[in-house]
Amino acid sequence: MRILCISLFVLGFLKAGPCLAQDVATQYLKLQETYSLRTQDIEDRYRKRQRELLNKFILALVRVEQSYRDNGELDGVVYCRELRETLLTSQGVPEIDEEAPQAVRVMLSTLQRKRDGVYKEHQKELTQFNKLLLAALEAYVREFTRQGMIEKALEVQRLQTKLTESLALEIAETSDLVTISSVLSSDPNVYPLAIEAPGYSKISGVTPRKSMWTIPLNERGVLRKTEKGIVFVNGSITIPANQSGPLIEDMKRNRMFTAEIAFQPSFDFQGDPESPVVVMQFGETLETSNMAVSLEGHDIIVYLKTITLPEKAQNYRLEIGKLKNVNHVHIQVTYRADQLSIYLNGSIIRNLRNQIDGSISGWELAPILLGKALESEQGRNILPFRGTLNHLYFKAGVQTSRQAASNYERYISTL
Repeated sequence: MRILCISLFVLGFLKAGPCLAQDVATQYLKLQETYSLRTQDIEDRYRKRQRELLNKFILALVRVEQSYRDNGELDGVVYCRELRETLLTSQGVPEIDEEAPQAVRVMLSTLQRKRDGVYKEHQKELTQFNKLLLAALEAYVREFTRQGMIEKALEVQRLQTKLTESLALEIAETSDLVTISSVLSSDPNVYPLAIEAPGYSKISGVTPRKSMWTIPLNERGVLRKTEKGIVFVNGSITIPANQSGPLIEDMKRNRMFTAEIAFQPSFDFQGDPESPVVVMQFGETLETSNMAVSLEGHDIIVYLKTITLPEKAQNYRLEIGKLKNVNHVHIQVTYRADQLSIYLNGSIIRNLRNQIDGSISGWELAPILLGKALESEQGRNILPFRGTLNHLYFKAGVQTSRQAASNYERYISTL
């Protein structure tokens, strides 16, 4: 109720201005008190939510410690116990530690992502309230000036300047966290998410495909940009989770999708079952990803998540072909409820009906990782991909066998 009254007070003043000129100083004092109470309330709720996340993390850490104890893994038990005791005594924020046991690293990564989400909501609420206050202050500047209270008018004007600067910082700080909404296009070559080699636009007969906007690629390690695509020597690319917003929106409306990825491996043997290579991972880990393409020795693996999970797993794992003696790979995956089709180099490899249950409406925003991923829930060491990524496309819709073959021929013409 207090929050509602505060908001109504500010809104009422914003609409009407100072009700009584002779009481403008009193009204301004009340506005300052209201602002202090409201911002304190916003900060208190933010700290409470962060504490709740930390408490849940500590409880989860107890369960992981017990699991390590049951399995006789002393190092895991000691690490969990020391981290838990540190958090209970200091209530600090744990950093992601690359030396931590695998299960703990996954938990730390999840905690960081959730904390970022809470911070985003906090900043959004604070920004909205500061915008409201900034609009209300103009009426006070005018009224104080009209009554000859110049020092008071200057005080309010300085507050306006401070708020304007603060808002600019808040907006800049959260701009890369804002969820992007889908903007449907009638152009069949405009996708919710598309990455392709710059050389595609220079090849006769090949129509370039593009995203609705420029996709930010956060690069790490050793990469090279060429006309044929991105060469991964020993590096990775992360596409922020919010960039998948339009795709998720479209998929939830249409309940179907097509993914197309093409790459040229430098070696025909990369990784193994215990140390897979990630070419593309749409999610935090291979085992929880919405979709992923990985390499295990000569084997090409596709992961796919639906709302109906397979037994003892969080997504489906499908072997689709061999890398041996293959110098280019084109994969197309199409799915709508209970029907999955996977094409390798233009030919159907998997055509499953009623064997994979559930829709893809449960997909959530997640980062897309290219070339290297850090996380595996099964404690596996993820190795870097060596080769060239030629293109990656996602769209909400399914395509026929003829279209899959045509897409492959299009790709071959670019090599």
